Amino acid sequence: SCEGVPWAHTPYVGKEKGTCSASGTHWGSFGAEASRVPWRMAMDYSMYPDESEKVKIYDRKGKADPSIKFNARYYLNRIATQYKRVGKCDGGKVGGCDCDYGGCKENFTQAFPLSAAFETIDKPDGPAPTKKAPDLVCDNVPHYGQAWWAGFMSWPTFTAFVAPYVESVEVPGKTFEPMSEEESRTWLHTFSYICDFDDFNAKGHYKIGGAVCQKTYFHASQEVISTMVMSGSMKRLPAKTEKNKEEKKQEKKENNKEEKMKAKKEEKKEEKKEENKEAMQVEEEEKEEESIDFEALDVFGVDDILNVGAETPLFKEYQMEDWAMLSLRFELHILAHAFRKDVNDPERMGIHLDHLAFYYNRYFKKTLSPKDYGVESFKEIVDLVNDSVYVTPKSVLESQLDGEMETFAVFPKLTEEARRYRGLRLALGEESAQLKLSGAALQGNRQNAPQKQWGNNQGGGNWQQKQQQGGGNWQPVGYQQGGYKQQGYGKSQQGKDGGKGGQSYQPYGWGGNKGGKSSGRGGWSGNKW
Repeated sequence: SCEGVPWAHTPYVGKEKGTCSASGTHWGSFGAEASRVPWRMAMDYSMYPDESEKVKIYDRKGKADPSIKFNARYYLNRIATQYKRVGKCDGGKVGGCDCDYGGCKENFTQAFPLSAAFETIDKPDGPAPTKKAPDLVCDNVPHYGQAWWAGFMSWPTFTAFVAPYVESVEVPGKTFEPMSEEESRTWLHTFSYICDFDDFNAKGHYKIGGAVCQKTYFHASQEVISTMVMSGSMKRLPAKTEKNKEEKKQEKKENNKEEKMKAKKEEKKEEKKEENKEAMQVEEEEKEEESIDFEALDVFGVDDILNVGAETPLFKEYQMEDWAMLSLRFELHILAHAFRKDVNDPERMGIHLDHLAFYYNRYFKKTLSPKDYGVESFKEIVDLVNDSVYVTPKSVLESQLDGEMETFAVFPKLTEEARRYRGLRLALGEESAQLKLSGAALQGNRQNAPQKQWGNNQGGGNWQQKQQQGGGNWQPVGYQQGGYKQQGYGKSQQGKDGGKGGQSYQPYGWGGNKGGKSSGRGGWSGNKW
């Protein structure tokens, strides 16, 4: 939903002041789309070290500015400087970031001190106080990005240390001297011990320990690619040889000839298009319905989840358990953010797992039981949807996603990605990947799921659009322009204006809407606070 960025200015700071979102990333912030840039730059440097040093920088008017010195190494050195300057431990020293809390394995890296370098939240009080890191925003990127704790956000930054840090870097109040090759290698070694693979086997159900070591596809893909770059698997490629002048001259001549022929063809094509405009309109109406390769679809590249092509919704293949997991993702995400906002207490920044069932019931009027999801603990429930929420080392529920979003499309996207990954694991014979949801979990969520408007009510198979008068777009039952209609919940005031709120989500303690007595503080409605 993001239009192209003009050359002279970007819409969110220029005259348009536009807003949009992509893959759940807030407009004007560093999120899921941009998080891949560090490993791409590191890969460029690893494979083309000479070429990546010779980069022309252009000003806002499109003219080359030789006074600006910037390239892949400079970009990566900035990330390394951020870790050295703001991080709470020194990964360049052997054991400098080793974890020191109870039950911690020897030589393993503690993630929390490293996260300070890219912290996006000010939380001065509580058991784990945090402070926003400096230099994470600028005029062209004015909003803080997604949390470092998401694997797709943190792992790409680790690759910064593959580039030599051979020049002094000055920051306010301090100068960082060049790093030796040994120090850079030690930093890479520190990052490599942030995950625990001791239980990554069939007996351990392929568990990976570590707060930024998720297994879902989008996280894992960034982690694997980053690890390949860090390990030196990206080998330097030979420089492109210069063609001799005659070859280049002949090539240019052929290109000019080809361009002229192409221009003539385009001209004739436009003339024919005008002559047959009416006939082409009729032809377009009778044209066969567009077909798509649904299995090859890039889930996070989808713009419209209700129509990924050929009037097909992204959730075409959802089964009952997928709707249940979609609801669980959304509810736990909302619960984590709503609780923090409702209690408004710096010492209570999240829900402890011991109290998760109580507050889940308080907010959603439903019971949350591990056995309904085929697991033994609430920690394992959270692990089922750890692409959206996670448990901190203090056993507190946290969301991977921002509390304010332009759209909730990221939840169906995460659910579809998880469904595909689960199917792949089952195809490889991993029986542990099978979801074991009880009837209570399935039925409890199914009533809120959009009703399919295609022939096969069991899900899967050939999807067929339910024809509507006028051939309108596919819409699930309950969907209205602007988003899904939300059933209201909240602590209602008995007596005057008593009753359960409706049509907007009102967390416990905030009062209802249309029936509940409002507290005057507002609430969650639609897709923002």
